[in-house]
Amino acid sequence: MEMRLLNCPSLTLKAAIVHPCNDQDGRLFDSIVDCHAQFAEYTTSKTVSHLNDAVQNFQSVLDQCPVGHPDHASALTNLVYACLRGYIDNHLEDIDTSTSLFREALALRPQDHPDHKFSLYNLIRALIWRYSM
Repeated sequence: MEMRLLNCPSLTLKAAIVHPCNDQDGRLFDSIVDCHAQFAEYTTSKTVSHLNDAVQNFQSVLDQCPVGHPDHASALTNLVYACLRGYIDNHLEDIDTSTSLFREALALRPQDHPDHKFSLYNLIRALIWRYSM
């Protein structure tokens, strides 16, 4: 898989080239880059509208990567991570959906998957936040 490094004002973003999924013109890749740029803007500004835009666009990317698509678990993880960050920052209220979706992402990445530990870590982090409040 080819990797590209993208320089954003506040971070360096490493994004994988997505697998084909009705993306002949590159709009899916551009959408992923936009999502991460919006989320990076939120993490530096803590402006809720940037979080809402990022979540909405992460959802759009997930919609373009249905179950069975090789990037579905990654798209799901990106969406849920943004939601968890919003919950941690007290900008979103629904932690139960985040934990449920992290469980789903973990199920899509069996123990031999290279991102299994990352998915497990995300689920544990969400559960800690869920039960520490």
